[in-house]
Amino acid sequence: IVLVVVVIVNVSIGMAQELRARKALKALEIKLEQPMAKCRRDGLDCLVPSSELVPGDIVFLQEGDAVPADLRLIATKRFETVEQALTGESVPVAKQSAAIKIRSRRLNIQKTTNCAFMGSQVARGTCTGLVCRTGLKTEMGLISAAFSFEDGDLKTRLQSELADLGKVLVLLAVALCLVIILLSVFVRQDSWNHALRYGLNLAVSVIPEGLVAVVTVSMAISVARMAERGAVLKRMAAVECVGAVSVICTDKTGTLTIGKMQVVQVEAIEPQHLK
Repeated sequence: IVLVVVVIVNVSIGMAQELRARKALKALEIKLEQPMAKCRRDGLDCLVPSSELVPGDIVFLQEGDAVPADLRLIATKRFETVEQALTGESVPVAKQSAAIKIRSRRLNIQKTTNCAFMGSQVARGTCTGLVCRTGLKTEMGLISAAFSFEDGDLKTRLQSELADLGKVLVLLAVALCLVIILLSVFVRQDSWNHALRYGLNLAVSVIPEGLVAVVTVSMAISVARMAERGAVLKRMAAVECVGAVSVICTDKTGTLTIGKMQVVQVEAIEPQHLK
């Protein structure tokens, strides 16, 4: 009965916390205005949500618009975009519709001047573009896909340590159970029924069934405290990783793209006034 109650409490707390997080994220998505795109369909100009664009649509952009998809530019007029979200550079990039020479299968984004990419902003001019990639197939979508993972694919350090501890405790419980049963039967001359019950009771007592509940409650409290400070966590286990962050490495513009930055060398520089 105790084990069943502990499992029910643990699952209930975890589901309630993740449900609250999903509702909070959903509320944020609703508050954000869905961008609209001006495109031409069936010979008529119309406004459609950017999420409904498909390859082959003709899109018109002007200064201040957000690029709704990856576009191949057809016509431009002093057209410039800011691709800071993709490249980290805040300087506008001049675009043109002329074809460029291809020397490799995959061009660098900075050198692809006849395309506009989703996630960039129009800094100047106007253009007409043909939608060639949408959603996760865009350059921004590829970056998003690099960070996406299914539940269970990644484990935090605490989860890995608890899993290892659980394996050790199970093996220890099984070994003690067998030893106690054999000693009870062959040394104390107890019946197999009594020895089996005694060994199983000892094995169950070795496993701390309350450990999972304690960890879950602790994480739920941490998530609630972070929510009070404006941080919404979709997965409760992520609170351990977020709480352990002490140093964030970014490039000069402070943007994070594919997350492959790492410290190569650390040098201690003596201040000039101390020499």
